Amino acid sequence: MKRTLVAKGTVESVLMTPHNQATSEQQTVLPVSHAYGLSGDRHSGGYVVSGHDDDLLSLGFTKGTPAANLRQFSMVSTEELAAIAEEMQLPGSVMPPGLLGENIVVSGIADLTSTLKAGSLLCFTRRNTDMPQAALLVTGPNEPCGHPHANIVAHFGGPAEFKARMPFLKAAAGRRGVVGLVRVGGGIEPGDTMQVWAVA
Repeated sequence: MKRTLVAKGTVESVLMTPHNQATSEQQTVLPVSHAYGLSGDRHSGGYVVSGHDDDLLSLGFTKGTPAANLRQFSMVSTEELAAIAEEMQLPGSVMPPGLLGENIVVSGIADLTSTLKAGSLLCFTRRNTDMPQAALLVTGPNEPCGHPHANIVAHFGGPAEFKARMPFLKAAAGRRGVVGLVRVGGGIEPGDTMQVWAVA
């Protein structure tokens, strides 16, 4: 399969979302494995059990059928986070880290959600070197859900503060980032360079 380098970004922060928690916590390094994704993260694991909203059900598979986990990580960009924060009128137009439950935040790719198409291969190299550290595969856009809005509201003072503000679901449309799985395990750190290789 031929691939073309279409973009480069820089890892600004890496985070982990513990089980039974909606917000993510910053890490110094993000260990990733092709077998289970992000160990200790709520979305870790090589497979998931298909649910009531799974598109596999439309193909005739029954609820509870084990299926490949296509959402081992989530990624957002600083540029799109700033746009969401501005739309929601957050103080300083800044989205505090972790409120979206993200795992990787990168800068340098303004339209990350639309640039990183399904099938894009993300290669991470340590700063000032060309040595690959890990590779991730994008499986699709991260669909906005209600959990981040509840996290944002709680962080900034409660429902009364948000009566006249744009809800997260609307502000994040087309800006929610992407999800995917681990192709090659390793470690990802702030400062790493991310290369985006798209199918030619």
